[in-house]
Amino acid sequence: MAYRLKITGRAQRTLRQMPEHLASEAVDEILALADDPRPPHALAMSDQLTGRYRIRIDGWRILYLIRDADQVVTVLDVRRRTRNTYLNVP
Repeated sequence: MAYRLKITGRAQRTLRQMPEHLASEAVDEILALADDPRPPHALAMSDQLTGRYRIRIDGWRILYLIRDADQVVTVLDVRRRTRNTYLNVP
C-alpha cells in the first residue's frame, strides 16, 4: 500500500538550493518513501525525535516523519550534516 508524501516548504527550498546531482538523488529517495517508508538505509531517530527517520545522502540528511495510521510520510527538512543538524527538528 503506497503512502502519500508531503514535503514542507522548508524542505522544498533546500532541495532547490542543493547541487543538482544531490538534489536529484534526494528527490529519488523521497519518491521511493511512498512505496517503502522504512528502507534498510534509513535510521530511526531517538530521544525527543522518536518517530522520525533520517536518510543520508553524501553530506546531507533527509529528515522525515511517518504516520502509519494515515499512511502519510512527511519530509520535514533536508539539511547539510553539521553538529547542529538534529537541533530544532520540527
